[in-house]
Amino acid sequence: MFSDPNKLKVYRPNDVLDFGKFTGKTVETIVREDVNYLISLLTQDTDFFISEEDLSTLSRINPSLVLDQMSQSYYEKKLSIINHKEFRSIFMSDPNMWDNLQETNRSRIQRERYPSELSNYVRIDYNDPLEIAKDIHTWKFIKLSVDEEAIPMIEVYCYSVRKLSCFSGEIYSAMGYAQLDFPVHYFMFSLNMNHYDFGYLARTLIQNGLAELKSDKEL
Repeated sequence: MFSDPNKLKVYRPNDVLDFGKFTGKTVETIVREDVNYLISLLTQDTDFFISEEDLSTLSRINPSLVLDQMSQSYYEKKLSIINHKEFRSIFMSDPNMWDNLQETNRSRIQRERYPSELSNYVRIDYNDPLEIAKDIHTWKFIKLSVDEEAIPMIEVYCYSVRKLSCFSGEIYSAMGYAQLDFPVHYFMFSLNMNHYDFGYLARTLIQNGLAELKSDKEL
């Protein structure tokens, strides 16, 4: 959706725009003079964003600031990116956060139940169009490592009870993957710390009991 999610910027009502037809005017001025333009900035492929709290404030200034179902969907995608970036920034601003992230007993136990050899798993992209990797019900265990450039990385190993036939279909081929002629149950993906979704992935793994931050007693 966005050419560079890392450039998405949060504006406040009193912030002045430095682009577009309202250059030099505040966000609050725009909502008073051309609310549809403001909605288009929020919901199209732009680097512009307003928090939910400020959006509510601006809606009181101009009640016409209402997002329809499609616009709300685009807004929520931007909101999701902002939330991911905020959590990732915790890891980036405090180098010790990565050192304190560790695999849980649950992950280690499940590692023993499933194949550990990488050759048993089909590697896919975290952001694949079919969102196969984002089904947290398939996540079984993790590995914490670094990539070839020594950047911290999380590997997630997955198992699907249901055979994934899409790996041999035209859609899968169109995604740039090699065609497979066997049923796929095991797959994996990885993200390094430079990926804007890294913090979100770490948080989700913590929430689902596959990763944890060391306690004060362990530090």
